[in-house]
Amino acid sequence: MARFVFDWDDKYKSGIVQSDQLDILREALSVEDKNASLGRYRQSRKWVSIRRYAITSNGRFSIGLFPDIYKHIKDLNIPYTCIITDKFKQKFKHGWIETEDYTPLELDMPPRYYQTECVVKCLKYGYGISMIGTAGGKTLTMAMLVHNINHLQKGKTLIITTPSLMNQICDDFIDYGLTKYYSISKWDSDNSYSDADVVIASNVILMSKKQDLSVLDKYNVLINDECHKLRGGNEINKIIKKIKTPYKFGFTGSLPDSKIDIWNIVGKLGPVIYERKSEVLQKEGYIAPAQAVILKIDYANPPIFTSRASIDNPTGLYNEECDFIYKNEFRNMTIGKLGSNLDKNALILVDRLEHQQHIIDALEKYAPDKNIQYVRGEVEMKDREKIRELMEENDNVICVAMSSIFATGINIKNIHYIIFALTGKAKIRILQSIGRGLRLHKDKEILTIFDLADNLHYGLKHLEQRLELYQEENINYAIKDIKEKK
Repeated sequence: MARFVFDWDDKYKSGIVQSDQLDILREALSVEDKNASLGRYRQSRKWVSIRRYAITSNGRFSIGLFPDIYKHIKDLNIPYTCIITDKFKQKFKHGWIETEDYTPLELDMPPRYYQTECVVKCLKYGYGISMIGTAGGKTLTMAMLVHNINHLQKGKTLIITTPSLMNQICDDFIDYGLTKYYSISKWDSDNSYSDADVVIASNVILMSKKQDLSVLDKYNVLINDECHKLRGGNEINKIIKKIKTPYKFGFTGSLPDSKIDIWNIVGKLGPVIYERKSEVLQKEGYIAPAQAVILKIDYANPPIFTSRASIDNPTGLYNEECDFIYKNEFRNMTIGKLGSNLDKNALILVDRLEHQQHIIDALEKYAPDKNIQYVRGEVEMKDREKIRELMEENDNVICVAMSSIFATGINIKNIHYIIFALTGKAKIRILQSIGRGLRLHKDKEILTIFDLADNLHYGLKHLEQRLELYQEENINYAIKDIKEKK
């Protein structure tokens, strides 16, 4: 009979499992790292498969992974006995309430039923990840959680988020009435650290080498907003690991596809304890429905690419294809003419500055009556806020934005169209981008997504994966062929 012993390693601040079946268990919680394998090339001229493990060779693992590890032990379908030490058990005794028969305190804005359910789950477990579909109201949920935790156990709360979300969260907290009970401050490049009851911190400021991070020891609750951004090895990931409190919560609309990324997030913050998908929220009328129109472009003179994947240039062909489509006059003209025909506000997402300028030029030529705005890294936060207000109050605005900035954290209800002018298949980025248009608005019946697809090698491969995502999210789509005349 297999024997598994779970204990807590004080030196490395992690769980540790000892077993004669450790190798089998490690393999069950491992994945092939396809990116790493690109860099491993044997003398035999063959790619070598590299695996990444959630459990180290010594049996150590991040504490939040225990439920997944225990499930995999059961899935091994072998006779086993499992011993859990008292020291390890103590790491899971975090919650403030024993059962879910609890009515949480409310703030000035009445919560939706699922926000109340989520707060109760968090209070019971004392840690873990909550997945609420984009535009589903994570900020009110976080505000209620802060209020109820402090009602049950007075302390200080640290909220880590992206710079673009800081002002929105702080303003919302004020609107919800949280400042009636607690002092709230922002901590970023424009606001010095202040010892308030609730500190909303930019992840960027925490990664600055000039900051004294010893102040983080005083917080008894950590909330990591947009927790899907945690990646093993990045600085904010290391900082969250060092924060001592066991009361750690993550909020996101969706988790990455990569198992190793999911294991890293779960390891730091705990398992998913609550989920309410966008599909459900749409059916219940809490967020706007969505539809997609795939604009499949056939080029009159498709290029003949010369690059091929190699050790020195593994993405050569993909980069050549991107260069072609981003500079292509017919494609950019198609976007410009599309913009001129839209009757409401639109968001056009790109991922290269050069491409952004090409699209702005096309819009100025083919849609001169539109109010064209753009957002990129150099645009100050105060100016981004002015653009947000402009779009909320007007109906003739097209904003061309870098997806890395606008895909998350911008709350504009008055967006009726989203145009994916970029390429790619990244699930998180697509879902978060769609979420920019899912917020309800009095004049919005449905969000329409225009997805530009290119009849080229990577263009077709990535389209196939995006279509799968639309199907998973129950977003109806139609494909329209657009042919360039020779």
